[in-house]
Amino acid sequence: MKYLLCLSLFLTASAFAKQQPNDHIADLKLVKNINSYRHQRITSRACFSPDSSKVVSASTAGTIRLLDLKTGENQVIARSTDFFTVQFSPDGKKVLTSSNDGTARLIDLNNKNSEIIFQSRYWLYEARFSPDGSMVVVLPFTSKQAPASIKYLVSGKVEVLEDLSNNSENFQFSPDSSKLITLSKEGIVRLRDFKEDTNEIVPLKYKADQIQFSPDGTKLIIVADNSVRSRDLKNDKEEIIQRSDEIFKKKKGIIDTISLSADGRKLVTVADKQFVWFKDLESGKCKMIIQHADYIERVVISADSSKVLTASIDGTARLRNLNTGIEKILKHNSWVSDARFSPDGTKIVTTTFAGDVDIWDI
Repeated sequence: MKYLLCLSLFLTASAFAKQQPNDHIADLKLVKNINSYRHQRITSRACFSPDSSKVVSASTAGTIRLLDLKTGENQVIARSTDFFTVQFSPDGKKVLTSSNDGTARLIDLNNKNSEIIFQSRYWLYEARFSPDGSMVVVLPFTSKQAPASIKYLVSGKVEVLEDLSNNSENFQFSPDSSKLITLSKEGIVRLRDFKEDTNEIVPLKYKADQIQFSPDGTKLIIVADNSVRSRDLKNDKEEIIQRSDEIFKKKKGIIDTISLSADGRKLVTVADKQFVWFKDLESGKCKMIIQHADYIERVVISADSSKVLTASIDGTARLRNLNTGIEKILKHNSWVSDARFSPDGTKIVTTTFAGDVDIWDI
């Protein structure tokens, strides 16, 4: 089923590409494409190394590619069936992958040796490191077939997370890796504290749709009832930091996803699939800053909290400077599947359903 879906998306994206210009278009005075390459099928994920010197990408063509931005060397470091996700370890020495062959693998970048750290009978939709690199959470394609699990890399222990639904936005480690927050399909939020060895349900009076930690790890940011709430983990006090009527006014709408800046002062919200709203949490001012012509696949805020980056299936990625209001449109030959900042904030990487990987100097 997943293969047919990927094939359908690939054929549609290829048809889209034929209708577009042959090269990527941007305001070259502001943004410069410094490297491009292509996988044979959909590029599902790409990211920078912690030192921003390398890019790794995963494809449903069954390849993982590693690009060294300093030397220009671009090599295939793993082959399998469809790869869904890829991530550098926090120390940048290894790469973590998930695939439809049911494996999560660790690839050593020194010798390119691959170690299977988790094996499932079912496709793995997601694999993600804890910030300290000591744990990995893996999600199967459907939680009806198999539950999510957490692998402790030092001891090798595997623990089942039956309360976690198969959505990559529905779990997150705290910044210090001491806690894990999960959200079930029923909207139940569970907080796991590894230091205290506790696993408790967070008592909410509503059904949560999305969850994440605040950047300092002291609060939970919860999307529920088309509002965004902040809940203090010490005293359980809550406040609404984004009301639904600030975005939707008199009409009905849906909050799709949110992103909070690293300084905790800025909130970006994707509403009704195509619109990006920005709220300054100190002044309370809220306004729409980006409008795409089709669904938004990704929205992120830069590490210095000054820029917002989006990826959309309308064939564009958009970069908005929150201080100047200047917006840069990066046009692509196909639906844009992902977009991410480099940790040093000087570059971005974009990927497409046609297999393109582009690195831009901003």
